[in-house]
Amino acid sequence: MLTDPHSSEPLKATVHCALGILGAVCAIYNGVAYLRRKEPRLLMNTIVYAGLTCLEVYQVSRHIEHATTTPPPCTTHRTAPTKTQSDAS
Repeated sequence: MLTDPHSSEPLKATVHCALGILGAVCAIYNGVAYLRRKEPRLLMNTIVYAGLTCLEVYQVSRHIEHATTTPPPCTTHRTAPTKTQSDAS
């Protein structure tokens, strides 16, 4: 499944990287607009987009780390014991 740890990590890193780039572009755009117009909402947008960019950089680093490490052995999918003939009697 896509949301499982150590599953599709390069894809997840790529998506977060794209979002980080988009956030950085928005932060730069709003920062330049704030310097020209001095509207408080543009400063707030700049801060929010810069925070988003930092979060996405962190997420990309996590996914790269997970992609380069060996996944732990699966211990969550245990099968139930089956009945034997001695249990049935």
